[in-house]
Amino acid sequence: MPRMNSLASALLGVALKHHGDTEDLDDVDTPEPDPREPRETTLRESGQSRPRRNAMSNAAQSTIPATQPKPAPVAVRTSRMSLASITRGKIAGPARLVVYGVDGVGKTTFAAGAPAPIFLGAEDGTRQLDVARCPSPQSWQDVLDAVRVLSQNAGGFQTFVLDTIDWTEPLLLTELCRREGVVTKLDIGGGFQKWIDAAVDEWRVLLAALEQLQASQKMNVILLAHSFQRNVKNPEGDDYERYQLKLHEKHAGLMREWAEGVYFARHEAYADKDKKTKRVRGISTGARLLFTKWTAAYDAKDRYNLPDQIALDWAEFEKARAGGLDAIEALKSEIERKAAELGGETEKLARAYVLKNASNAVQLNLLNTKLNAKIAEKLEQEPAAAVAPEAEPAPMPTTPQAGSAEPAQSVADKLFERVRAATTIEELSKLGQEIGTAKERQVITPAEREMLAAEFSERRKAVLTPAAAPANQ
Repeated sequence: MPRMNSLASALLGVALKHHGDTEDLDDVDTPEPDPREPRETTLRESGQSRPRRNAMSNAAQSTIPATQPKPAPVAVRTSRMSLASITRGKIAGPARLVVYGVDGVGKTTFAAGAPAPIFLGAEDGTRQLDVARCPSPQSWQDVLDAVRVLSQNAGGFQTFVLDTIDWTEPLLLTELCRREGVVTKLDIGGGFQKWIDAAVDEWRVLLAALEQLQASQKMNVILLAHSFQRNVKNPEGDDYERYQLKLHEKHAGLMREWAEGVYFARHEAYADKDKKTKRVRGISTGARLLFTKWTAAYDAKDRYNLPDQIALDWAEFEKARAGGLDAIEALKSEIERKAAELGGETEKLARAYVLKNASNAVQLNLLNTKLNAKIAEKLEQEPAAAVAPEAEPAPMPTTPQAGSAEPAQSVADKLFERVRAATTIEELSKLGQEIGTAKERQVITPAEREMLAAEFSERRKAVLTPAAAPANQ
């Protein structure tokens, strides 16, 4: 029992010392150790060292294997890029188009002429056309489902038409509002115009699905859209308006980047100003055209080397794309005509350039653009009063004279003959432009212009009568 008392005293002393309470040891009644009891020798007194405490028990150590297993080797990635994988040449594939324009110009009719089309319409633009159509989508998911179903089985269809993307946009925004649990697009993502980027992400989902459709089924894809006039702030001059896709600019930019052809469709028209009254009126030739090159007046893009403008007709588009119209030859003819109009050294240089780059569509397009700029500059530098009209035909003598020369034929007479001889709308379309240019340059009188317009209208009716095909939306 004395031994137990001494052990308890020692433990109590260690605890008090550990907590810094050694100053109170005097108040503790600690029994004196019995000198008769053998005292335990401490480790320090015996010269032995304290064994290190192991964090793991022997049982835990026994579960650790003697050698750790080696990790599985990482597979070496084989690069797809090598000199042997390089290819060259054009890659044939289905068309990927965005066609936009004012309502009623004939966008839907154009797409209906594509091979075996199927329409997905958020608007009723195909009601008067005998075409295949999906059920009208009631949600954004319906749009994606239609593309997904056709990607799995095209069912014999060769062209997918979305009519129109600006009418489909409300379905997209409604879906975003549903996901966010908000009422309007302005609250999407917490506001601050976050809906714009959120919609871009959803448009990308649709475009990726359309790419999958083309990859799996080799289908043409045509996205139709309406246009609107947007005011452009011009830092170098007066502001002006231009036609653009009827979408937010960020969304429209995504569509332009994705498509291989962005074409603007409109009625052919020009302005006519009366010299006396100074009134300007618009005159339409009745032709519907597809414009393929960007100008300050409208957005356009073309990777098929089409002419600057073609008739708004799928057959004409296919001919130009496949080379039936021979787009390069048509471009060369256009360059030669403009070079002849400019004449002089410009004509010689242009003809030499065409010979050197006869098959290079890119260089020919650059030359055509430069010629357009020179013609515009020439017209600006020549005041209207300074443009000398072509000589009027000399009056016929009342009595024929031997050896007398035939009178020179006026510009108006030549245009009359060409209008009467025209057999297609395309010919009449070009003649309409020439008539307008002739009026602007004062090489025909206002009276002759009126007579040509009347003859033009009658000839157009005669050309269209055999076709008996009404122009639909």
